[in-house]
Amino acid sequence: MTLRLSVLLLAFLATSAHALYDPAPKSPLPDAEGRWSGTLTYRDYSDDRREVTLPVVTNVALVAPDELVFHNVYDDGPKKTVHSYERLKFDFDAKTLVWAHGLAAKEDRRYRIDSSSSQSGFIEIVVTEIADAKAEAPQCARYTLRWSRTELNIVKQEGRTCDALAVRSRSTFRRAS
Repeated sequence: MTLRLSVLLLAFLATSAHALYDPAPKSPLPDAEGRWSGTLTYRDYSDDRREVTLPVVTNVALVAPDELVFHNVYDDGPKKTVHSYERLKFDFDAKTLVWAHGLAAKEDRRYRIDSSSSQSGFIEIVVTEIADAKAEAPQCARYTLRWSRTELNIVKQEGRTCDALAVRSRSTFRRAS
């Protein structure tokens, strides 16, 4: 009995010690972690001139040193709650971001990191979608992610070209207490 307990204890200690050597999170991602509440405002898909605003609660977590996950919970009217899940995998050295919009693998999008800066307590990362050259109608999508310890904002702009962008959606959050 003592030998079995010793073997189990050694196996546990070996796996625990291994976990201590995981790499530290990539700066500036840890400040985005947490529970956020706010709104999503977007141009209505059925009438581009109309804006819709929904209350939203978002939970952000690091799942790897270079990867954030978002769990968004939208209040979309009486007795209608919408969930969405997103994964953002940053490669700051290669200046790329792979963003899984939703759970379906086909929804992964690749973005070029155009800029990354830190000023006055805010982190700002601007990314532009790496478009499929075979697409019939060229489209450009650009996101600006901006956060501090108390605010998180995500603005999506899109257009036929990157020179003619209009705001499609805006998420504005405060850290939930």
